[in-house]
Amino acid sequence: MLLAIDSGNWNVKVAWENGCGMFDSCLGEGRIRNLESKYEDEMIVKYNGQYMFAGTLAEYESIFPRRSFGLSKAHDDMKIRTLIAAHRFGKGDIFDLMVGQPIKKHDDYSKEMIKRLLLGEHKIEVNGVEKIFNINSVNVGAEGAIIYWTLESHEQVIRIVDIGSGTINIATIREGYFIDKESTTLPFGTNRAEKDIGIISNAVNSALTSICDTYDKIYVCGGVGEIIVPLIQQQYPNAISHKPKFSVDNKVEELTPQFANAVGLYNLGVVIHSWL
Repeated sequence: MLLAIDSGNWNVKVAWENGCGMFDSCLGEGRIRNLESKYEDEMIVKYNGQYMFAGTLAEYESIFPRRSFGLSKAHDDMKIRTLIAAHRFGKGDIFDLMVGQPIKKHDDYSKEMIKRLLLGEHKIEVNGVEKIFNINSVNVGAEGAIIYWTLESHEQVIRIVDIGSGTINIATIREGYFIDKESTTLPFGTNRAEKDIGIISNAVNSALTSICDTYDKIYVCGGVGEIIVPLIQQQYPNAISHKPKFSVDNKVEELTPQFANAVGLYNLGVVIHSWL
């Protein structure tokens, strides 16, 4: 089964054939509770000798909840989030994964580290259900740039701004070529300015000044994609909020901008597997 997993710092987004899903990324230590409230989409996880809370349960009940913001996803928290996603949304016991990595750390070393973390057999229990599965292959796409694979039209110059909670990816594609010198990752995201989206739009517009022409087409994605576009349009009038289309339950639907990376990863994964 092909699974595309965008292991974001705020939410994990997943796409697979005819479906997509999402859950809270928060992780924390598990503990015995005297008062056991039932939280929306709570997860109790056992993996490799660890007893953990995940999702809203971790956010409210772990003493040390964490989201692991940073330029790279080559770390154990990404691994746990990805395995939870495979447990929740995977069917069968053999998976081929497409996962993301910020542009600035989309290098051979980091990609190899991610593959080492994920490849092979895993046993994980979520909410009392234990599953054993094998991750057969892992391909690592560049976040932001991977959204190219969700676009229905391809202009000569394409700019993509992927605004996440921990990083902001800016990608440029010219005539089908990914241009490294006009692409980057800003080492912050909406977690730095949760109550003032104007701060984020100013930072994005400032970063784009050395890359964009005023009237370039800019596709804006991420959880705040729809609400931040009017602010970006003040400097770049052709910026739009990009809502990827995807087949859900055999019906093509328009998803929110935060699913753009997951859909792009899945679409590229289909192409890669057609070559094998």
